[in-house]
Amino acid sequence: MASGKVKKYEIALFLKGSDDKYIRIKKATELKIDFGADTQDYDYIADENPTTELEQYKPEISGLPLTMYRDEDDFKLLWDFAYNLKTGGDAVCDALLVYKFDTDAVTSGKWKAWSAPMTVIISTMDAVEGTLEFDLQFRGTIQRGTVTEEEGKPVFTAA
Repeated sequence: MASGKVKKYEIALFLKGSDDKYIRIKKATELKIDFGADTQDYDYIADENPTTELEQYKPEISGLPLTMYRDEDDFKLLWDFAYNLKTGGDAVCDALLVYKFDTDAVTSGKWKAWSAPMTVIISTMDAVEGTLEFDLQFRGTIQRGTVTEEEGKPVFTAA
């Protein structure tokens, strides 16, 4: 694996479609993961100043502008959520975040990855810009593991 700065294409986001196959989100122009740190301040009697403790994380990916190409699988998947105004359990799909910059992948053929269900929230369709903007909110426990590629598709193995 190359040294230096991590490249944008080395972090891959996949959503599971209705056919149980993962579809890579390819035509988004941003991918920002907000780790959603939840902190709590404790003012211990023995300390002069309060202490901030990190309690948990609640990651989310928000504001992904997906360029709308009719024949792209990522747009077809998200358009289904938008057009059908999916809510509740219908708005949930499994996702993989694959960190392809992991240096161990050179020798093992495996990349570190997260697997989790996510709520898909369609926020905006911009007809002029030709984008469909959406958010992904992690649900429950994030499974850590590795991904290998088999026949061009990701296969997740829990750690």
